[in-house]
Formats: sequence, structure tokens, C-alpha cells
Amino acid sequence: MPLKGIRVAIDCDDVCNEYEANLVARLNAECGLSLTPGELTPFPDNWKTILTVRQYKAAWRITTSLEFNAAIELNPYAHQGLSTLKKHSAELLMVTHRPPEATQRTMDWVDAKGIEKYFSEFHLVGGKNGDARDKGEVCRELGAEYLIDDGNHNASNASLHNVRTLLVDRPWNQGFNPKAGYITRISGLHEAVEVILKCRS
Repeated sequence: MPLKGIRVAIDCDDVCNEYEANLVARLNAECGLSLTPGELTPFPDNWKTILTVRQYKAAWRITTSLEFNAAIELNPYAHQGLSTLKKHSAELLMVTHRPPEATQRTMDWVDAKGIEKYFSEFHLVGGKNGDARDKGEVCRELGAEYLIDDGNHNASNASLHNVRTLLVDRPWNQGFNPKAGYITRISGLHEAVEVILKCRS
């Protein structure tokens, strides 16, 4: 049990699932666009730079709909990566940037996709009325030694709190210069155990 007692925080969107690709496909269909995966990032600040006001409103409506959230596809490496981490006795915490009003639809999705069993805790941060702390601070307070995420800003912030980040390769985090020793790129959750074990050797 080489990871016994090690707490690993894991993001939901675009780590456990395919949020951005599903959003792009839906927005293309509804608005007659031809966006490619990666062109529209999962972060709403980016939407304003490439979408019209009507398209921006459509994106918000889609992302907050129960139907869309229920249909978001599970990342193909999710079960393999999560189950392998659990087999090595790591304690997994979902720490995802979603507003408090998304709690029920998040839990419904996690349960429907069969990954709830892997996590001991669930934490939603962000949103106008939610937990205003950044992920690095939350991870530190939860005692998580590692964060698996797709956002450059989350990786950078986690490093400030001495939390090592496994940064899942996505189009929107290319060109990012990782802080040596604290941020390691992986292609997906299936590589997490090997990288964590190597960090601890």
C-alpha cells in the first residue's frame, strides 16, 4: 500500500469528464458554429473573446441545464486512473470549480457515471455565492499533497501552497512553463499513479 494516507485532490471537468468537448459540440449544433475542441476553453472568461453576446448566453444556458450536465461524457481514462489510485490506497477528494447551486447536478453525474465510490470527499469551490478560496488553499487545508487538474492557474496556485500538481494535457494549457518539482504533465488519469510513485521515490 505505497500511497496509504496520501490525499489526492482531483478536478472533475476535463479531468474526470469531457466537459469542454461536449460543450463545443452542443454549442456548434445550437448556434451553427464550427468551433474545434480546445478553441473554447472551459473557463467563461475565454468565451467573451470568441462568442457573440447571443452565443455567450447560449453557452451559459447549456452549461447550467440539467440535461447537458447529465449527458457529459466520462473521460475514457477515468475508471482506470481512479481505480488504480484506490488500489494503491490513496485517499481521493474531488475538488472542482463549480458554484454551490451545481452541487446536486454534480453529485447526480458522479453517481450516474459510477465514480462516486472512488472518492471520500466532494468539495465545490468558486461561483458568486460559493467558496471564494482558490484550489491551492483548499487543497492545503484538506491536507492534499497532490492536485490533478487541467488549469494552468490552478497548478500555479497549488504550487504556492506546496501542493504538487499533475497537469492533464489539454489544448488550453499548452505553452505553460511548469514550476520545476511542483508541476508534472500527464496525458490522463491513467498516468497518475506512476507519476506520484516516482515523485515519492
